[in-house]
Amino acid sequence: MDEQDGVAAAVPGPNRAQIDNAIRALSEKKPIPEIDFTLHTMEDGSQVSTLERVCKGTEDGRRSTAPEALTC
Repeated sequence: MDEQDGVAAAVPGPNRAQIDNAIRALSEKKPIPEIDFTLHTMEDGSQVSTLERVCKGTEDGRRSTAPEALTC
């Protein structure tokens, strides 16, 4: 009898099946896929880097001035 059987055997009643399923799910867990978040696939299938601007003509929002209506 290993450690997993000891834990499940100590729990009486219907919860034993839940604990057995939880132990099985943890022991048979699939590895986490490695995702590269620096690449984005566009609708046309092309891939672009998220580290660069896609639209080069767009200005950085920090450089723009506030609208005159909002200034005091």
